[in-house]
Amino acid sequence: MCSLDRGGGGGALRERFGLENLAVLPIRPAISGRLEATATAPEAAAATDAVVRAVGRQALIRPERPQAKATPPHIELHWSNGRVERVPNRTLRLACSCALCVDEMSRKPVFDPATVPEDIHATELWTIGNYALGVVWAEGHSTNDFPFQMIETLVAEAGK
Repeated sequence: MCSLDRGGGGGALRERFGLENLAVLPIRPAISGRLEATATAPEAAAATDAVVRAVGRQALIRPERPQAKATPPHIELHWSNGRVERVPNRTLRLACSCALCVDEMSRKPVFDPATVPEDIHATELWTIGNYALGVVWAEGHSTNDFPFQMIETLVAEAGK
């Protein structure tokens, strides 16, 4: 992901999808407008170099994909170093930020947490790339919206 230097969306994308910011692109008059007019601007070259370097660095990083396991009380992430993170099923289900659970514009929940059973459990799990987990819940809800980074945060918060 690349963001503009005025802030805004980068943090939201990192929070919602676990995407890290690769580069910050400046907003400058010299690099806005028609491509033919901006291609030779030094600012355009600097921005392009920053993006290419950031993408190259990212390509060298091989994020680890944990093994995911569903148990009656938890979703578990098993990492290659032996670390196991367990998040209670209901905690994870309530953290769903898909379009059926959270209003996409206001980011406010649109479902009643009381409708999620205390004994909710996953019936199916899958990994999405090297960054997220997809879950089908016993209640029938399905989502691809659980970045590993978000799960790690939920585990840390539960441990406090």
